[in-house]
Amino acid sequence: MFLCLVLGTIFVLFPFFWMTATSLKVEGKGMTFEFIPKRVEVLGPFKLQVGTAPEGKMKNDLTELTSDSSFTIGWSAPEADGITFEITDQDGNKKIESPSLNKDKNWIVANSLPSGNYSYQVTINRSWSAAWHSLYTLENFRKIALNPNYPFLKFLRNSFMVAFSTAFLTVVLCALAAYVFAKKEFPGKQVLFWTFMSAMMIPGMMFMVPQFALVTRFGWINTIFGLVVPHLANVFGIFMLRQMMIGIPDSLFEAARMDGASEATIFYRIVVPLVMPSLAILFLLTFVGQWNNFLWQLLVNTPESDLITLPVGLAMFRGQYETQWEQMMAASCFSVMPIVILFLFTQRYLIEGLTAGGVKE
Repeated sequence: MFLCLVLGTIFVLFPFFWMTATSLKVEGKGMTFEFIPKRVEVLGPFKLQVGTAPEGKMKNDLTELTSDSSFTIGWSAPEADGITFEITDQDGNKKIESPSLNKDKNWIVANSLPSGNYSYQVTINRSWSAAWHSLYTLENFRKIALNPNYPFLKFLRNSFMVAFSTAFLTVVLCALAAYVFAKKEFPGKQVLFWTFMSAMMIPGMMFMVPQFALVTRFGWINTIFGLVVPHLANVFGIFMLRQMMIGIPDSLFEAARMDGASEATIFYRIVVPLVMPSLAILFLLTFVGQWNNFLWQLLVNTPESDLITLPVGLAMFRGQYETQWEQMMAASCFSVMPIVILFLFTQRYLIEGLTAGGVKE
């Protein structure tokens, strides 16, 4: 059983480990299944054909075709202790070339190859320290934080503002509504409550078009109101808090009223402390949901908006021709930190809320 739990934990957490490892990798190695640095790395073979540029050339490959149709073979690896080229000509003959470092710290073969068809394979030898730095770096996080074309801190601030505002207001409104449904009597109470419950059966995507039409009519495009207000009506939150408040004895309310407590005092002094674990769960779920909300924040904000949030900002790393996976994963690591911090502060209430009613007295 313990082994199954360990394997299950590894399986669940593997995407997080992959994201973290990718964020620490050097450019070009983000999507490679390589986690342990290699002291000896073999790359290739790469093809050289008469009158053409090297085929399958990598970023660090300095091999080029010269003006006289000969080839100069080179490789950029300043951290390497040594490099060898295994060159095979069109007749299958192989020879080993040991290049030397030039003034630009590039490994270049002194003698150029005459025109012809070749293939070559690169063997790079490094120390353990150099091998580690050839695979992992903190440069991606620096680029994210200091990139003038990508205001990450601004996106992070916008996401926090939207998620916190939505979560806080949702908790307040749901708590007030749940208190009314749980402890007050008024005409049509049951009909109204079950009407709300039936709304949970409708897919959320069905609300998006009318919500967008209303937001546009109110002039809330590129405003905080358009990002926050449509998500404050949380029927699930009302239902969950109502179920918790129903269990509060009515004698507590009667005693409070006998002592002269007002409805506001009863709510904030009695109800809120007793359902605090459920309020914390609702806040956490709403915060995480809005923190990761991509589609609605993309619809409400135009590209020139000052309220672009982190999920939309992360999509900027995905271009038409290439994707900067390493920087995208570094930004994703940054985006996870507020959720982790929030969980650390609310885990006590979260556990209490999940176990409420699970112990029989």
